[in-house]
Amino acid sequence: MNYNFTYGRKDPGLIFILCDLSQKMKRVKKTLETTVRAILEDYINGCICGCQIKDRIHITLIGYGNKVPYIIKKGWANEWVDTLIEVKRNGTSIIKECFENELECESVWEFTKLLLDNQVADIASNSYYTGLCSPIIINITCRKPQDEQLCRRYINVIKEKCGAGYGYSSAAMSREPIKKVFNTTVLNILLLDKYNNHDDVFYPDKNYCSNSKAINFWKENSSECDCNGERLRERGIDVGKKPMMFVAVHNVFTVCFSTIGS
Repeated sequence: MNYNFTYGRKDPGLIFILCDLSQKMKRVKKTLETTVRAILEDYINGCICGCQIKDRIHITLIGYGNKVPYIIKKGWANEWVDTLIEVKRNGTSIIKECFENELECESVWEFTKLLLDNQVADIASNSYYTGLCSPIIINITCRKPQDEQLCRRYINVIKEKCGAGYGYSSAAMSREPIKKVFNTTVLNILLLDKYNNHDDVFYPDKNYCSNSKAINFWKENSSECDCNGERLRERGIDVGKKPMMFVAVHNVFTVCFSTIGS
């Protein structure tokens, strides 16, 4: 796997946060809100340089699990700041429910793939950018998908795409300044309530096996971390070649891997 989490204005990162809003998630609704806010704030804080907020990342927040997948909000770092301030000031939720979607998709993973393809193509066609860091998809759920085979198929397509094969036509790749696209990283966070009688798990070993089918499914369908991210090392996390998955029962994990660039 070829990952790079050093984000800069000319080689930005694309972040997708997938929020399961199904009926089962109501038990962990507060934890979901806290987790999403923590992730957003961590990434936005990484874009602060003195009094400036530099657009090193583009974040797309997606809701799914009730009806069709939909975009809750998307934008560059600067566009998220007012939203976070407003949510904090008013005590409102950052996760808004909506039931409309212009794209017809079989699953949230197909939906995310289409959005990712479009965003990568937009960056490739803009001469301002010189590259693209590893896109990251963070899926937050409490259950295994209804259609495991379909979900697994789209995740594999997303994880395997990189370089000229991802969103770039040969013409776009042949022109400077775009040079390279890194593998897409898929990270899964399971939010389990205290009644599940389960401990927190942070980057499980490959041979880790749980009595939870959901945990086992998402472990198998997470990217393998090669620990290139300096932010992980700074936090004392030695993950080696482990699946990128958290199981949160008692704690909220923040998952910003980026090393701040220019």
